[in-house]
Amino acid sequence: AIRLKDATKNDQIDLHYQPIVHASSGKTSGFEALARWNDTIEGAVSPGIFIKLIDELGLSIEFSKSIISKALVECAPLLKKQPEVYLSLNLSTSDLLSEEILKHLNRSCAKHHIPSTQIAIEILETSTTDLANLQQRINDYRLEGYLIFIDDFGTGYSSLSYLSHLKIDKIKIDRTFTQAIGMDTSAEFILSQIKNIAISIGARVIYEGIETESQRQAILKLNTSALAQGWLFSKAVPISLLEQNIETESHS
Repeated sequence: AIRLKDATKNDQIDLHYQPIVHASSGKTSGFEALARWNDTIEGAVSPGIFIKLIDELGLSIEFSKSIISKALVECAPLLKKQPEVYLSLNLSTSDLLSEEILKHLNRSCAKHHIPSTQIAIEILETSTTDLANLQQRINDYRLEGYLIFIDDFGTGYSSLSYLSHLKIDKIKIDRTFTQAIGMDTSAEFILSQIKNIAISIGARVIYEGIETESQRQAILKLNTSALAQGWLFSKAVPISLLEQNIETESHS
């Protein structure tokens, strides 16, 4: 825990970026920043473990501010060169409810001359915060121009009623559903319902965890305008590699 505190303070958390692509063409729509921690003793620590620890240590706000700063420093050149792509950042509910984070994000965007419309905020659907507070904060972010994504959709407790109250740009469907396509008819039924809801609220759907060509074909059959994220397209990579890949794309 002490080493994690030090790593957060001393900028020793690295960022990798995983593209979100148009499933039909593979062209990059945006990319998600993912934190990586290489501990001096334990080596690579799973994000599932250290993110939970950060919450328990009460470091969430400090950690998120450092991630936002680092992501904008690393991604500013790419975002300026490619104004149609966006960077997506994960915020916990406590981050979202903190005014400090929104102010920090506004300052960071202004400092690097990045329009807020090129930044997406991903929030977990599993949060149990009362909806009125969450709605208010989401509206605050939207008024500033940020995009709002719901992450891991389908794993929470309140899915459908929850969506109808929030203004969302994209819904990210959890990999457990995506990977059941073609093998589980109830999963397919749920996915088609989510797609209909997305259409009704004017949101796009991102399918997470696409690993095979047959999964890609199955989601395209279900949703021709599907966005996708997964190893079939790219793992999470350092910014230099992401820049190369997007550069190659724009020349092809």
